[in-house]
Amino acid sequence: MPIQRDQSRLRQFTGHDDDTILLLGLRRIPPIDSPNSNSDSEIAISTSVGFTSYAVQDYITAAQILKPDILIGPGDIAFVPPNPSQKRVEKATDRTALWIKELLLLKCECVGEEEELSSQIFAPIVPVPWEQQRWYTELLEDEFGPLVAGLCVYDVHAFQNPPEALSNLPRLALSQPTTPIEVLKQIWLGMDLLVIPFINMATDAGIALDFSFPAPSTIDGIKPHPLGVDCWDTSHSIDLSPLREGCQCYACQKHHRAFLQHLLHAKEMLGWVLMQVHNHHVMDEFFAGVRKSIANGSLEQDMEVFERYYERELPEKTGQGPRYFFLRSSRSLHADRLSQDSWISTQEQRWT
Repeated sequence: MPIQRDQSRLRQFTGHDDDTILLLGLRRIPPIDSPNSNSDSEIAISTSVGFTSYAVQDYITAAQILKPDILIGPGDIAFVPPNPSQKRVEKATDRTALWIKELLLLKCECVGEEEELSSQIFAPIVPVPWEQQRWYTELLEDEFGPLVAGLCVYDVHAFQNPPEALSNLPRLALSQPTTPIEVLKQIWLGMDLLVIPFINMATDAGIALDFSFPAPSTIDGIKPHPLGVDCWDTSHSIDLSPLREGCQCYACQKHHRAFLQHLLHAKEMLGWVLMQVHNHHVMDEFFAGVRKSIANGSLEQDMEVFERYYERELPEKTGQGPRYFFLRSSRSLHADRLSQDSWISTQEQRWT
């Protein structure tokens, strides 16, 4: 793919504009347990064709070519906290330190060259208390402080009282908040960038998010308000109201609940597409409200009001997502092909 020297090949491929921040990392959210183990030079990953081991050096080379805005350093994050053995923790921090050192040294060596590693590097923080990874954090402080642009945090609760030299760095949380309340708590704990997997989960479940931040200060009922609307519910079959009153998203401006409910029951992919448009718009407004609340110095009070006004969990899933119908159709097609192959084989045997 032809590009200019300073352009990102990744941005050219994905078609994103310059205002969109592109991140490159080795760990997806939610993560998938691998039957393979990491080694000193390779990381076990899941691909579209199964599990494999991926060389750390290949990852660094890919980063040089793709030029993402933020490059998440490779980390040995293969165990589940909070009870790994001390030996496993030492091995994880040793490998993570080795890999981040290799990455940062390359960034220094290639300055001004065509294969320059221009991405901002976020160093991974192993999900254990600071005391158990002191040697690794001291390495980041003393040797590579100016080269580390931010921290990638896998356990926000273990990320407490960081060393002073690292405390002012931007923090990316690769965790799994399941509700907006958990998102607010992570922001309160100092996270600057977050992944929000429950947007996709809500969309797949046919749930239209319905909340705002700050929440209304007056509670107009005994029960807290739900965080979303289950569009599978048959009560919406003749409801001509938008997914959320006052919402300015495309789905709410052009369509109503009855149409969305019809699309879901008809298994039309457009239903989930419109749902995703709406849910992303709600989260955009949510974070705009959070930024305004922080600027006003009222985040703590607004969080308390939000927790009183809304339920703690999203509505329960009652319908099937688009992947379910796709997989069921694929299996049915596969079964039809097997039956056809069996019939052809039988005919061939008869003719023989």
